[in-house]
Amino acid sequence: MGSFPGIDLGLIFRFEGVDTGTGSPKNGIVRAVSRERAAQKLLKQKIAVVQLEQIRRRTARPAELIQFFDSLNLLLHSGMDLVDALFIVQQQEDQSTRLRESITDALGRVRSGETFHQSMKQSAITDNTFTLALIRMGEEAGSLPKSLDAVLTYLKSMDRIRTKILAASIYPAIVLIVSVLAILILAKYVVPVFL
Repeated sequence: MGSFPGIDLGLIFRFEGVDTGTGSPKNGIVRAVSRERAAQKLLKQKIAVVQLEQIRRRTARPAELIQFFDSLNLLLHSGMDLVDALFIVQQQEDQSTRLRESITDALGRVRSGETFHQSMKQSAITDNTFTLALIRMGEEAGSLPKSLDAVLTYLKSMDRIRTKILAASIYPAIVLIVSVLAILILAKYVVPVFL
């Protein structure tokens, strides 16, 4: 699933193909419920599929999302337009290859006229419905930087909660392992002495 639970259960596929109208090579990401549906979807877009491979991890990790939205938000607050800001964020060197590919796909979708929240979902950056709703509200209200502030606040609080849950579950796990080891040592070495 995604980095946070989302509603969409579709799979994401990376494709390489040829535009049947122009003969030019095409590649990108497509979302569908199965490999067959992905191929059908591409054929409807007049793309002959050469290669179609399922992407295992669906969306960016929480830390990657926070860094992505933080960089994007900073550029948008400075007055840069969305396309230029996405292009600059895409060029950053400290991103995973998969995130960079997703940002490239989102950038292409925004350039072709899709809304930012639609491109975010389709390019597998995030499928979290709350995050996408915040972005959509910001786009419709003309205040995308302010909505990205809210997205960042939300993602950071979710990351803090996840970290606290992980930290809280480590101690009981260690106690359980030590207890089992102590019982095994007692059963193997101490109890036989009294028998």
